[in-house]
Order: sequence, then C-alpha cells, then structure tokens
Amino acid sequence: MAKQTVQGKGFEYACITTFYKALTELGMKCEIEESKAYLTARDNFQKLDSILQDDMFQAAKASLTTILKAEPNLSNGQELVTLSILVDKSGGDGDVRDIVFIKGETDWEIGISCKHNHHALKHSRLSNDIDFGLKWLGHPVSNDYFESIKPVFTRLATLRDETKHLDKAEQHKWTMFENKEVEIYLPVLEAFKFELLRLYEQDQDVPKLLIEYLLGRKDFYKVIAKDKERKTIVQAFNLNDALSTNYQSTRPKTKVKGLSTVLPTRIFSLDYKRGSKNTLELIMDNGWSISFRIHNASSRVEPSLKFDIQLIGIPQSVTNVEEYWED
Repeated sequence: MAKQTVQGKGFEYACITTFYKALTELGMKCEIEESKAYLTARDNFQKLDSILQDDMFQAAKASLTTILKAEPNLSNGQELVTLSILVDKSGGDGDVRDIVFIKGETDWEIGISCKHNHHALKHSRLSNDIDFGLKWLGHPVSNDYFESIKPVFTRLATLRDETKHLDKAEQHKWTMFENKEVEIYLPVLEAFKFELLRLYEQDQDVPKLLIEYLLGRKDFYKVIAKDKERKTIVQAFNLNDALSTNYQSTRPKTKVKGLSTVLPTRIFSLDYKRGSKNTLELIMDNGWSISFRIHNASSRVEPSLKFDIQLIGIPQSVTNVEEYWED
C-alpha cells in the first residue's frame, strides 16, 4: 500500500477515535462500528511511527471545537451515536465522506472527509472508454472527443501489452517518454478542455453539476491536517442544508451557511496554470475555482490517466476555519 494511502487511512482512525473520546467525555452514548474499513484504518495507523501518530491525534483534536459548535446533535440527547468509517467506493457513489456519525433513532447523520496533507476532492480517471461527461455531469461526451484521445490511449495500450507478460520490474515505465507532458498529457488535456466547454455551451447547468459531482450528494465537513504548519483546516460543504441542524430546541452555537444559492452558474475561463503543461484551471462565478492536474497513476505504462482535482477557490460563505495545534 502506498505511503500516502497508509497515512490517509491512519488519519481516518485518528479522527474517529478522537471524536469517540470527545463525545464520550461529553456524556454521549456512542459506539464505533468495527467494520472491515475501521480495522483497515486501525492497522494502517499502527504502522506509523509514534511521532506521526501523535501529530494525527493533534490534527483531529483541533477540528473538534468547530464541528461541535455547529452540531448540537453531537453533544445533546441520549440517542446512540454510531461512528463508522465508510469504504472507499462510496466516493464513486457520490459520497465523499470518510467517517459518518449516525443517530438511528432520529434519522440524523453527518459526515467528515479526512485529508492528510492534501486537498484533493477526486482522483477521476480518463481513458478510451470512460465517458467523463456522462459520469460526472449526466451528459455524454461527443464522438469527436473520443476520436481526439484515441491515438494517445491506443499507443499506451500497445506499449503496455508489449511487456505485460514480463515481471513488473521489467515492464514499460513512464520514464521511457522523453517528454510525456507534450506527448501524452497535452493532447488529452486539450481534448478534455474543448469537450468540457462544449458541454457547457450545450447545458448552462454544467458548472453547478460539476461542483455537485466533486462535492458529492452528501453534505460534509472537510478536515485537513497540515503537518508542516501544525494546523488543521475545517471546511463545511452544506449544499443540501443537512449540516448544522437543531437538536430539538437546541440551536447550533455556530451556524453553517447553506451553499445552494451560491453554486456556480457561469464559466469565466478554462486554461493552463501559468508555466504548467499538466494542469488546467477552471474559473467560475461566485468564487468557485478548480484545478485539474493530470498524471500517471502508476510507474508502469497503462492506458489511462488520473486527475488530481482540487478546489483552489471557494465562496466566502463556505465555513473555513484554521486551528493551530496545541503544543
């Protein structure tokens, strides 16, 4: 398992145990669902050195105040609160949350997305047989798009097949390309750029649909650990007004604003990041901006590429709190 994956899973464990301890100390009745996903997170946490483990607990602890102030259901009532870690495939189903808190008796739930030293929303793939328009936006891409990317991915498939019968160490690597940005990345990015703008011309709801795809169908808090800066960033993405609800007559101490009225409606520009041949930046209205960095997901040549998709601009109404860790 890759180092980043191990640390990401480890941070999920740090978050769920930190919240469990905090809720218990507040007198709440709660339990952790010891699912396979939870056990995987625990096992990965135990692989980390003690210094990193402590940093993760510090990062998780720094998110408590912001979320507890906004969620009275986490500190009020005698209903059982079940804490669960979701399996990774949930993101592909429109749910980007890693941990959920559920009160089954009242049908209440919230979730958090745990990020360790990165902000990525999605790692979506492009290939000869992936219709990103249909998958992301509900609108199929054109035949022209597939024809544009076909030569690149067909070439990659041919190179992959030439050595796939060999040991992994002997298979074709991406280092065989003298300039993969020009040979591989740019043609695919150009096709993607043209097609996304074409889809926008066809349907003016594309900006809104894109944000809904990236943020998922479930509202959530994003907890981002920044080890070097020793701080935690908490963001609230409340598209469906499911966050920051009352517990009976008890209101949130801090109200998270809804975002349904500030979803983007227009694309201002879609162009390359200055000095880059692998990253597009999408600028939209209401403060939304997205970066699409394309890369190869494996050291071995394969007929697909991945995006690292990040929000680089958000509306002012998005809750964005930075908490420094306790020394």
